[in-house]
Amino acid sequence: MKRSSKFVLIGLLIALTSLAVWISVPLIVPGYQSVSQAFAKNARIVTLPPHMSVVVATFFASNDSAVVAFLLNSSSVNLTVISSSGSIVTKPGQLVSVKLPSPGNYSLVAINPLDSTQTVALTYGVFPYSTIQGFYTYTGFAQNVSEFFITLGIVLAAYGLYLRLKGR
Repeated sequence: MKRSSKFVLIGLLIALTSLAVWISVPLIVPGYQSVSQAFAKNARIVTLPPHMSVVVATFFASNDSAVVAFLLNSSSVNLTVISSSGSIVTKPGQLVSVKLPSPGNYSLVAINPLDSTQTVALTYGVFPYSTIQGFYTYTGFAQNVSEFFITLGIVLAAYGLYLRLKGR
């Protein structure tokens, strides 16, 4: 077998294996299903009048809790978390990911800064902080490593094709 063919074969093998790992991340990451189910269960569609805010959800957070909330469609709506005492826990943004400072009741609030009514789809989840931190760290690591090896495999295969074309 020619050297160029070996590069192509090894490159394709690395790329396809890494692609399979990247696609299967939801199946191999611990806790992926429970996080995904929490987001699916808490999905909401909210219509916001101009320059108004709406409490989307209220929830109780125990010790060591974190809330993650994000928009599912594009809009100019901002999300924030407010404690039962009225103090703002997060700055308004389209993604909220914060460890809650203490046990208690909190509200997820959607804010419309525009002069027009907006309809927004969003979701949130309240998780133990250590669980969600590990989940996002592991998920990001698994995806980054598999993307690196997909790229490496494609580069090796392309190099093999280059050698093959150069040799003709």
